[in-house]
Parts: sequence; C-alpha cells; structure tokens
Amino acid sequence: MTTAAGGAPRDRRTFDEELGEAVHQVLWRRRIKQTEFAGRVLGITQSALSAKLHGRRPFYAGEVSLIAHALDLPVAQLMPPQDETEPPPDPISPGETVG
Repeated sequence: MTTAAGGAPRDRRTFDEELGEAVHQVLWRRRIKQTEFAGRVLGITQSALSAKLHGRRPFYAGEVSLIAHALDLPVAQLMPPQDETEPPPDPISPGETVG
C-alpha cells in the first residue's frame, strides 16, 4: 500500500502514476534511456521525466501525444484503463451551462 502526502494510506494510484508506469515500461522494454528520450522528445531534463514517470508531476496532453508518436504507439495504448466502479459524469446537453 502506498501513502499520500501526509502519510495517509492510499489504495489507488493516480492517472499520472499509471500513465508514467506505462511509458516507463515501454522505454525499459525498448532499452531507451530516459536522458536521451527526455531531451529529444520532450525537451526536458531526465529528472523532470523521472518525476512524470513516478506521478510526481503531471503529463500534459501534448506530451502524451509526443511520447506516443516517438514510440510509434497509439495514445490509447499508453492510457490507463478507466475505473469501472466510478461511472462517467452525465454528458452536457447543447446550450446547457455548467455550474
């Protein structure tokens, strides 16, 4: 079991943690070095990529797209499965306001 900030137990991983693990596994299987990938693909340091892979920093949509393109994978292959216990929110009808 992992712990959240403050030491409280946490049973579920965040989206970014799961996405980071998926990307990390592909990099590891293909023997791609984080330093090279971070600089060439994302234009960030290895330590910034490591923080993203471990869920300490969020992935941005553009980064996920760049990663998928660089690895020649569909974005959906990197996405964590949706939690089936929480239904998606009701769709918003045209003209409906949120709030």
